[in-house]
Amino acid sequence: MKNNSSLSPLQELQQQLAIVRDRVRSVARKLSNGLYLFGPAGTSKTYTVKTTLDDLKLKRPYQYHLGHITSMGLFDLLGECHDRIIVLDDVSELLNSKIALQILLAALGNQPDDTGERIVKYQRQGHDEIVRFTGGIILISNLKLHATPLLDALKSRVQLSMLQPL
Repeated sequence: MKNNSSLSPLQELQQQLAIVRDRVRSVARKLSNGLYLFGPAGTSKTYTVKTTLDDLKLKRPYQYHLGHITSMGLFDLLGECHDRIIVLDDVSELLNSKIALQILLAALGNQPDDTGERIVKYQRQGHDEIVRFTGGIILISNLKLHATPLLDALKSRVQLSMLQPL
């Protein structure tokens, strides 16, 4: 974000945090399927997401996951938390996996009906396993998403927010 000369650095940061909180609330209220929040370490990305979700007092608590997760682990997490907000923090390596990206794309896609269900399939041991995902996904990272066909598809299905204090 460019600094608006009429705003102090603190006001600029408060404005950026307000935008992040609005985008987190939009995922929680099912107005958006997902959010990708990125920026330098120590800029309160995780704190802002978690406190915003805590303040909403959701019927079903959100699921927070920090660190490494495999593609299969992601699929299982979607199944266990199929109707909740899932916060994936510091999982940049997951986005290097084509399988994990395909799972995320299915979970974040839109369906032609009004059920809000996104069908996520994973074939293992000769049969399809299916998750009917109605929740939302918030991804937190220090890294900007690069331009690759799968990451571009991911960008088209989530809101992108950069938290960049001046």
